[in-house]
Amino acid sequence: MADLLADQKDKKIVMYCTGGIRCEKASAYLKYRGFRNVFQLEGGIIEYARQVQANQLQNKFLGKNFVFDERLGERISDVVIAHCHQCGAPCDDHTNCANTFCHLLFIQCTECRDKYEGCCSEQCRDFNYLPEDLRRERAKMEQFNGSRFRHGHFKGGGRINCSLTTHRRHASQR
Repeated sequence: MADLLADQKDKKIVMYCTGGIRCEKASAYLKYRGFRNVFQLEGGIIEYARQVQANQLQNKFLGKNFVFDERLGERISDVVIAHCHQCGAPCDDHTNCANTFCHLLFIQCTECRDKYEGCCSEQCRDFNYLPEDLRRERAKMEQFNGSRFRHGHFKGGGRINCSLTTHRRHASQR
């Protein structure tokens, strides 16, 4: 990170994280690497949002803050700055592909969640209908495609290009 910002050493750098812990470590690292004007949001973005609401201040944070637990996000403002990875509709709901062999983290709107049953692609959705023993066998060889962003990685070393799912449709409904 410090190498990427090397030409910015004299500029002000403001860091924030959910609760402030990672910022403490990252700002100390940047200061150690010679950055002079490193600031952080004390208490993190969650404390900032609490103070904005408690003191009726203008919220300057746009969007939703990603968190690393089952919530996947905490709304800080009503502004939606992201888009569904499948259809492009305004959306900021993170989800993990329902195909556990893919499990790509992506943004998915309600309509696409229903259409793809919480999966990132038709391929992942259809893969979930296979019997479990067949899924396990085919997952060793199959590469999953579907997400425009193609960031997932299969643990076996192959590239996974899937999106997430949260709903499953029973095979009898197909």
